Amino acid sequence: MQDIQRYFHVDEDAFYRKDNGDRGRRSIHNRYDKTRVRKAEEQSRLEPVAVSEVLVYVNEFLNFVKLNNGASPTVRVETITLDDEKQLILDNGIVAVGCSWMMPVYDKGIRKYSRWDGKYDEIQKVFHLRDVKNIVWIKFTVNGRVGVVAQSFDINFAYDTTSGKLVHDWDGGWDTSFVLIFPLTEDILQSYSREEMETAIGNYLIEKKVPIIDYYSHNY
Repeated sequence: MQDIQRYFHVDEDAFYRKDNGDRGRRSIHNRYDKTRVRKAEEQSRLEPVAVSEVLVYVNEFLNFVKLNNGASPTVRVETITLDDEKQLILDNGIVAVGCSWMMPVYDKGIRKYSRWDGKYDEIQKVFHLRDVKNIVWIKFTVNGRVGVVAQSFDINFAYDTTSGKLVHDWDGGWDTSFVLIFPLTEDILQSYSREEMETAIGNYLIEKKVPIIDYYSHNY
């Protein structure tokens, strides 16, 4: 078994202390606290790590999780059809090239999502996911660095988000041609939530010296 528990701890530097002692998330909109912005600038000066290496690292970590859960590691080379195009599945990940992504629609009346991109349903079916939101996805910048590690069924290339603003300002914008998607199957989520997996994957990549422009986002 691999000692992976340390990757599931959030980085305390991702937070600040409020006057009442509570912990708050660092924001790029706080004129007195530029920690998140400075970190993006710092990460933008680091050498990019190849997409293929990032894919290997995440697959490696997910297989460690499976082994620790008493399951077998996944070795898989197949395809999945998204937007009428065959996309490559390598072990635990999908290299989704040339897809367009619709944001999910939240219905305040019924207090739940009423509509989302059908590609998530296809991913759920192929990977036998309990929930369509059980994925972690990674977007890259035009300069080849990881822009953000995120979870749930809201893949997008927007610039009105914190990640989008940081990527726009510090690394040239999003590479919209592809995204890496990692479905969180039951043998992964046996011991962890998808939020915990998001945190752990981001921390594992940081340990592997992969620069991440929105460095702290996987802690929230």
